[in-house]
Amino acid sequence: GERIQLKARLEAKGDTVLADSSQLEQVLMNLIVNATDAMDGQGSIEVVTSDYVLEREAEGMAPGRYLKLVVSDTGCGVPPHLLKRIFEPYFTTKNRGEGTGLGLSTVYAIVQGCGGHIEAHSWPEGGTEFVVLLPYVERESVAPARESESGPRRGAERILLVEDEESVRKVVSKMLRSAGYEVMVAQDAE
Repeated sequence: GERIQLKARLEAKGDTVLADSSQLEQVLMNLIVNATDAMDGQGSIEVVTSDYVLEREAEGMAPGRYLKLVVSDTGCGVPPHLLKRIFEPYFTTKNRGEGTGLGLSTVYAIVQGCGGHIEAHSWPEGGTEFVVLLPYVERESVAPARESESGPRRGAERILLVEDEESVRKVVSKMLRSAGYEVMVAQDAE
């Protein structure tokens, strides 16, 4: 929206995390959409990346170098009793029919699948911050993706896309169609 300011401070020096780029886009999209919803049409969202060194094991994560991604907003905040449940599937603070409760659980699953960690912080006076840690990998240990000689594999199947956020629904639908899939679109499970 016009009255929401998006700021980015991309200060990370490391260059490789073991993650699918489309999944990382989905993480950012979900976090930014949630932040936008929390601000009632005005405020600011900040995306910050930096390098982070974990000195000793914590939260089940091994010591080492990590990419730290922080998405924060100036929205209404999340009460502590709800913050504990924020990554649960189908849990939502939105009114009935306004959200599926799958956005943050999807973010959680993607981050965990990459060997990372995510946590949320919120303050009574407003504002929420999501902190994502993703382990860096040595560039030599990541094999480049190889496409077959006939080019990238193209979709030929039919996909049912269910997404309540119209902007996300349009982008994903367009991407799937351009990859050759037949896409049936719905805004909710009904």
